[in-house]
Amino acid sequence: MSAKDDKPTPHHNYHPIKILGIVLVWTVSLYIALVIIKNYDADLHPKSPEFSRPHLVKNENICKSPECITLAHQLHNWQDISVDPCQDFYQAACGKYNEQNTVEGPRFLKAFEINLNLVTEHLEKNLPTTSKSEQAMRSYFQKCKESKTKNATEEKDEMMRELYQNIQKIGSFPMMNKNWTESDFDLNEMMVNMASTGKTDFGIFELEPTEDSQIIIYPSTYSHAAYNFFFNSGNKIFLKFMKHYAEVNNLDSKDFEPDQKAVTDLAGVEKFLASIREMGKFQISDFFDETIDFEELQELVPSLDFEGRIKSLINPAKKEETWKKVMGKVRVHIPGYFANQTSNLETILKTTPKRVLANYLIMIYIRSEILKIKKVGESHVHCARAAISTLPLAALRVIVRNHFDKENIDIASKMVEEVRQSFIEMIQESDWLNEETKRNAIRKATMMRKMVGYPKELEVPGALDSFFETLVMSPNDSFYKMISTVEKFETEQAIDFVASSLQMLSKKVYFEANASYSPWRNLLTLNIPFIDDPFFDSTYPDYAKIASIGEVLGHEIGHGFDTDGRKLDENGKKRNWWTPEDSAEYDRRARCLVDQYSNYDDPDFGKRLNGSTTIDEIAADIIGINTSWRKKLNLVNEPKIIGFEDYDTDKLFFRLAALNWCKPRSTHSLSEELTYSHPTSSFRVNGIFSNTKSFAEAYNCPVGSPMNPVKKCELF
Repeated sequence: MSAKDDKPTPHHNYHPIKILGIVLVWTVSLYIALVIIKNYDADLHPKSPEFSRPHLVKNENICKSPECITLAHQLHNWQDISVDPCQDFYQAACGKYNEQNTVEGPRFLKAFEINLNLVTEHLEKNLPTTSKSEQAMRSYFQKCKESKTKNATEEKDEMMRELYQNIQKIGSFPMMNKNWTESDFDLNEMMVNMASTGKTDFGIFELEPTEDSQIIIYPSTYSHAAYNFFFNSGNKIFLKFMKHYAEVNNLDSKDFEPDQKAVTDLAGVEKFLASIREMGKFQISDFFDETIDFEELQELVPSLDFEGRIKSLINPAKKEETWKKVMGKVRVHIPGYFANQTSNLETILKTTPKRVLANYLIMIYIRSEILKIKKVGESHVHCARAAISTLPLAALRVIVRNHFDKENIDIASKMVEEVRQSFIEMIQESDWLNEETKRNAIRKATMMRKMVGYPKELEVPGALDSFFETLVMSPNDSFYKMISTVEKFETEQAIDFVASSLQMLSKKVYFEANASYSPWRNLLTLNIPFIDDPFFDSTYPDYAKIASIGEVLGHEIGHGFDTDGRKLDENGKKRNWWTPEDSAEYDRRARCLVDQYSNYDDPDFGKRLNGSTTIDEIAADIIGINTSWRKKLNLVNEPKIIGFEDYDTDKLFFRLAALNWCKPRSTHSLSEELTYSHPTSSFRVNGIFSNTKSFAEAYNCPVGSPMNPVKKCELF
């Protein structure tokens, strides 16, 4: 031990009272200083008047979750406080939407973009995965990115060579083969070869697996556009394309300049098809009626093997098994096309030269492939978007596994039942419906099936991936070939859906933030992105859930009782279950809504809208707001939303419901607007809400004001 270490350590005595006194002095001094600074700062920055926003008060019964804060942000920042809600509620609720959003559409579209970005990020990370569906989507994404880096000319040449090989597999092309003879042509064999590539449109008729688990056969709507492309408006593009095709494959491009006889012959085929289309003008509701059965079709058109066409679309590994499941689900529409006494499909097949038929079928195929080649270039713009659109179920799986609160499914499913019951109560209390009609309506509503998010069968680990076992994509494939492979796979999946092997049709719509109703299946579907933030969250007050998605649920249920939906029964079959008196009264009430929309002074289009084309959506809207409002009336002591603590929840319900329709002003033409089946966003708020007494009472709107007109339109 050193001398330094031996030095005694001094001991200090501190009095506790002295320490406490010093601390108190410092605390008081600091508090005084902060008060002085705050007052000085307040003088420099006086508070803005608080009349513009609800006063924030201390209240423990307030939703403070991040999702509720986002909702509060929308309510606060999208509103235009300078507008009287009794004059223009849409502007009052949504007037500042443009200033707060960059997405050119409502928040439905914004939600889609958010999910798109989430899946894009997931694909970019390229993390290891054993999921077949995810591997397929990632392969598609990576091949698209790889394709972007290729020399454009070289890639087009590669696609032309692959197209040539595909045409060789389909059959001999007279226009490219001077030595072609009729013995080279077999109509059924050529169409089977087309179907084996996944094609469902053959130019002379089309096969379509539908969401109501049917395969429908009907006249092709594609042939006229193809004909124009070959010989009219698109002729120069076609000839340029075929010249390139010939050069790459060492063929004589002069063979692709059709002589007058070829033009006349093909024009004759198109003229016949056009006359059939003219005969087949129909109403949408009529289109889905049963017409002629499959066996009768085969007798009417013996030249075609329809069974062979369908079997060619089925996964080869389970062809016979699947065919047995779908053979009873084939429906044939527009019977005149197949069964007209003077001219029909069999007539054209018997009277048209084989050379013309061969040219026609292959040119239809080429037209579809030109669109596919165009898709290659379009995909380069956003490879993730292309991958998601092509394999939407795989993309949905990524969202569900990584970004979705599954608790929402149970909550939303319960809400469906609550809104369903609210609708039934509305029917029961109707003062004009006959008891017989009420019973039928209630039966249909009660038997309406639901799919919330996705079928339970797909919840089982590996269930979805099992349907991707047959999708084989090689890293050596070109992007063009990969698109072709996936298109064929999509067709096989669609047939699997019809056969009830796959519980969910692979459609991009399921990746969108929306809900839908299938009248022929009497099925209500809620998509995963729709039962998620910003529309829905488990932490939302119940009135917010009801206003956001409950109103849309009521809308979709309402489609079962709109002017078309009411003609179908609980099984999706066309049946008149209305008494004559009730049917006439319904039409009178629907006419009120038609006239109201036609005379609505829209901020973008004025009084030039057509209620006849939008009546089904308007009817569903009026049902949706009424059923959701009825459900809201049962709620008490609900949590408030930040900034709206003193705001009446009746008022807040309508504010929240309006958020779904907030969007930028329309920039498209009136002629385009008149083709839409949905009314304008302004009307979906102002027109619909003004028909409800509950809105006028909530906002105390004077009788005769725009939002409380003397004449209101009511449905039930």
